[in-house]
Amino acid sequence: MIALSVSAALAEPLRYQLDMKKSQVGFSYQLLGSATQGSMQVKSADIRIDLDRLANSSATVTLDATKAKGGLVLATQALRSKDVLDVATFPEIRFTSKAIRLGGAGRLSDGAQIDGLLSVRGITRPITLNADLYRAPGSAANDLDRLSFRLRGSLDRTQFQASGYPDIVGPEIKIDILAYVNR
Repeated sequence: MIALSVSAALAEPLRYQLDMKKSQVGFSYQLLGSATQGSMQVKSADIRIDLDRLANSSATVTLDATKAKGGLVLATQALRSKDVLDVATFPEIRFTSKAIRLGGAGRLSDGAQIDGLLSVRGITRPITLNADLYRAPGSAANDLDRLSFRLRGSLDRTQFQASGYPDIVGPEIKIDILAYVNR
């Protein structure tokens, strides 16, 4: 992928549509001491990007917790259970951005941090995700119609009362999202 330049002169945030087929919401956790991968599906997304003033950008993403996969069949059943996500009561997980800051030397090519609120099991807590934004491979420097970004971060599941199976599942959940958007 080619890192995106901030040289684009855009007047206001532009709405981008999430490509749900290509985008991936992944997470990993420790299951009996081994790293295990899981995934979730995006139910809806409202993404607005202002490359001229990144702080004006915003994202609200809703995940379908009822379709969460924990890697193994038994892990998936446990993940969806009342002791962890309790999808019968809380079928959605929602992230809403509150602030976006450039990383490193203040250039978008150095990445960004997205501060937001994450709601899981009806509990909302602040979270910061590290973000990298890219143009489509092979696209011209001023072609901003197709972008991708990668978001990474972590959370302690016990802060959301998703604390079931503590003897076999670790508390830290690492988030790794690869999103493709089109204007």
